[in-house]
Amino acid sequence: MDTKHLKLITEYSKGVVKRQDLIEQKGEDYCDLLDSYLNDLNSSRLRQDITCFVLGLKTNEKKLGYDSNGTCDEVKPKNVSSKTSKKNKLDCGGSYSDLTHKRHEKYVTDNAIIHISGFVDGHLMYIVKVPYVDLQQHFKKILDDKLPNGDLPNRYVRSASFGFKQIKECPNMDLEFVRSDIENYSSFINKELYSYIKGI
Repeated sequence: MDTKHLKLITEYSKGVVKRQDLIEQKGEDYCDLLDSYLNDLNSSRLRQDITCFVLGLKTNEKKLGYDSNGTCDEVKPKNVSSKTSKKNKLDCGGSYSDLTHKRHEKYVTDNAIIHISGFVDGHLMYIVKVPYVDLQQHFKKILDDKLPNGDLPNRYVRSASFGFKQIKECPNMDLEFVRSDIENYSSFINKELYSYIKGI
């Protein structure tokens, strides 16, 4: 995607460009398609691209490796829908798929950085940064529990997840972006996380 187009989409997701303004520029069909893509349940690629763009990172187009091209940055975007139960709230959560002891050690050695972005209906609310090493004990515990004998052929931790319960204990946690009108979406954000964001 070209930079100009991605910038417009990012500004829309951040709330800088309003829907009506975008309709006037691109048409209602374009906006409907964009909203559908922003809320895609099967792919978080556009939300990842938006997060990278806000942070000044370039998305890695390859499936393997880190999410940002030429760096050790990981992006963990999460989207919740305002049309479903409000029990499903943003909690600064994310996960690693198919984690192994070897991959875990590589993330630690590389000093990987995790950027956790939260979206409501495809609209960006916040981005939180935390070094992987701050969560290494959490992931090590999961790995030791699921793979007590170390790495074995065709054995993985299918999903090693984390949330604000773990993030809030990280000494190097940093808030990188907050939506200007985030208070309008507070009911879709974990209370403790929202209090942290507003307290910065």
